[in-house]
Amino acid sequence: MKWRWRRKNVWDALLIILVVYSAGVFLAVIFWLLQLLRRIKVKNPRRIPPWQKNMLIVSNHPSLIETVLIPSLFFGEYVFHPLQFLPRSTPDKNNFYDPWYFFWLRPVSIPIDREAGTFKEAFRAMLDVLQSGKRLILFAEGGRTFKGQEFVYSSSGKRLRKLVGGAGLLARRSQSVILPVWVEGVDHKSFNKFFLLLGLWGFWRYRMTIKIGQPFDVNDQPGAEQATRQIEQKLLELADEE
Repeated sequence: MKWRWRRKNVWDALLIILVVYSAGVFLAVIFWLLQLLRRIKVKNPRRIPPWQKNMLIVSNHPSLIETVLIPSLFFGEYVFHPLQFLPRSTPDKNNFYDPWYFFWLRPVSIPIDREAGTFKEAFRAMLDVLQSGKRLILFAEGGRTFKGQEFVYSSSGKRLRKLVGGAGLLARRSQSVILPVWVEGVDHKSFNKFFLLLGLWGFWRYRMTIKIGQPFDVNDQPGAEQATRQIEQKLLELADEE
């Protein structure tokens, strides 16, 4: 069993270096070009703590496109150390993990089966990633915003799906630095299929803004629920920043 585990780790590392890394460089170039063409605007990128390990990146989830673009925020570090600083993602199992053509993303993905509602195995894997000093991107709304039934609102009326309780529990147990990210200017109608990455035509009709918040932690919170609500509040405050 240990031999199989080691072989899987070696195979995953090779895939990251030979395939995922190359794809990450390509997407980072696209990301830079879209910024140059003013299709994407990144606010306060200097808030990203340099070379920070054990970092939980928590974002809202208006569409599917941010799941592909947010890792490019950290390109300046993972270009030198992909195994350590390339963020791990938490895609929906049925959308971005099970299809065979996403095999190359599996080494940096922790699939979440929202239909089955079983999260224990995914939670343990996320905790392992953070405790090993890596970075993890979490869309803690539990799915895209428009699919929610219970919402919270910022002072200016921006909408966020009420965060799932596991976000606070994960942050507390991992003792992570949390980096809030707010995405706006896109919606599920514009970027709801992966094939849009091939043409990116949707960006000619929309301007996407990515806001970076101040890093924080929830180590002073008495429980997981309070930690989740603090993360939620930080995202709402970031949504209203100009």
